[in-house]
Amino acid sequence: MRALIAKSLDFWETMEPCRWTVSNYLQETVVQDPAVTRRDASARLLSDSGTLKKHVLAGSVAETRLEAMANYPQCTNAFRRKQEAKRNSKPSSITSVNQLQILRLKAQMATEVINEKNNFVRIKRRALHDHDPEVGPSKQQVIEGNDIFSDWKRFLDNPINVQHLNQLSPEKHRVIWCGKLVRRRNSLPTDLYTQLSCKITYVKHQKLDDTFVEITKEIADGLTNNDMGISIQKLREMSINLAAKEKAEGEMITNVAAVLSYLFDECIKNLSRYIHDNGRSVIFLPGEIELNAMSLQLKERGLNDARYKYKSDGVICVEKYHDLEILLTEVSNSFGSKDSGKISFDHYKAMFGLLAMLRTTAQKYRGGSFDTFKTLKVHYIHAHGTALRHWSMSIQAPGVYLMIKEQRVDVPVRFIAKDIELIPFIEFHKTVAVACENTIDTIIKLKKEHIVKTRSNDENEP
Repeated sequence: MRALIAKSLDFWETMEPCRWTVSNYLQETVVQDPAVTRRDASARLLSDSGTLKKHVLAGSVAETRLEAMANYPQCTNAFRRKQEAKRNSKPSSITSVNQLQILRLKAQMATEVINEKNNFVRIKRRALHDHDPEVGPSKQQVIEGNDIFSDWKRFLDNPINVQHLNQLSPEKHRVIWCGKLVRRRNSLPTDLYTQLSCKITYVKHQKLDDTFVEITKEIADGLTNNDMGISIQKLREMSINLAAKEKAEGEMITNVAAVLSYLFDECIKNLSRYIHDNGRSVIFLPGEIELNAMSLQLKERGLNDARYKYKSDGVICVEKYHDLEILLTEVSNSFGSKDSGKISFDHYKAMFGLLAMLRTTAQKYRGGSFDTFKTLKVHYIHAHGTALRHWSMSIQAPGVYLMIKEQRVDVPVRFIAKDIELIPFIEFHKTVAVACENTIDTIIKLKKEHIVKTRSNDENEP
C-alpha cells in the first residue's frame, strides 16, 4: 500500500498542474501497476483529487484541474448507460424489442442534452434582462441609446452570468475575448457580442515604406542565401537622404534580419531596437523574466510566495516611465507543436499578466483621465504552432476589459515560400512596433495629466 501511495505522489509532484487530466493519471497508474483494475484506478483518482483539492490555492490551475478530475464519474453517466444497453442486448441478433429499448434510451439521452442547452440559454437571457425592471423578458435587444460598454458592464455585474463559470474564466475577471477570427464564448450573449465586433478598434496595419519596397521584394525573390545577402547589401548601400536611410535601415533591422534568423527572441529584440531608434527608450528582456507588474499586484494582496510570481518568455519595458511593461511574449512548446493544453495555459496566464500591467499603469498615473486611459493598449505576442498571434488588452468602461486578437502571421521557415510569407511577417512586426509606440505616447500623456492633477490638488490644499 505504501508503494502505491508513493507512486501516486510521483504523478502529482512530477506532472505540471496544466497536465493533470484523467487520461494522464490513469495512464500513469497503469504504467506503475499493470495489474490494477479500472475500478481501483478510478477510486485512487477520486481519493487523490479530493484530498489535494483541500490544499491547493483557490482559483489556480491546479484547483480547476482537480475539480474536473473529481467530477469524472458524473461525466461518464451517459457512457455507462450506453454500455449497459449494449450488455442487455443480444450480440448475435437484436430483436425488435431490444431495438426499441435502445431507441428509447437514445431519445432519452438526446432529450437530456437538449434540456440542458435550453436551461443554459434561459439562464443567459434572464441574466441579461433581470437587472433592469424596465426591460421585459420578451425583449432581447440591447437598450437603445445606451453605450454598448455600459450594457457589457451591467451584464458582467450580474452574478447569474458568472456563478456557473470556473475561477479562471475571463468573464470571472471581467475580460471579453474578441477580435479577428475569435469565436464567441458560450457564456456571452450573441446580440451584445455582435455589436461589440463592430465597435472594436484595431491597431493600424503598417505597410513597408515605399523607399525600399522593391529591394525588399528582391530579397524575398532570391534563389539562394547568397542572392538574398547580396540584395541586403544593396539596401545598405542605397543612396537616399539621411532620414529615409535611418528609417529604412531601422525597418530592415527589425524585420529582414530577424526573419532570416528565424529566432523569436531576435524578432522582438530588433523590434525593441526599432522603437528605441525612433526616440522612445525601451528595453527587451528575454528568457523567463519575472513580470514586475504581477509582483506588485501580488505584494499588495500579501501574496509574497515565489510560486505565485509570473515569469514570461520576454518583456518590453519603458525605461523612463517606472520601467512599465508594455509587451510580454509567450512561446508554447516547439515550432509546429499542437499541444493544446500548454497553449491554453499560456493564453490564460498572459491574460492575467496583461490585467496586472494595466492596473499597475493606472496606479502609477492615477491622476490621468479615464478617456486617455481607455486608449492605452498593452500587448502580448503568442508563438505556437506555426504562427505568431498579436493580442492586446484595454479597458473601455470601469470593470470591462477587452482582450483583442489584433493579427496573425505564419512564420516563414520554408525557403520556397519566402516570396509569399516574408513581407507579411515583416509588416506584422512593424505593426507591433508602431502599436507599442502608440502605447508609450499614451503613457506620456497620462503622466502629464497626472502631474497637472497632482499639482492642482497640492495648490488647493489649505
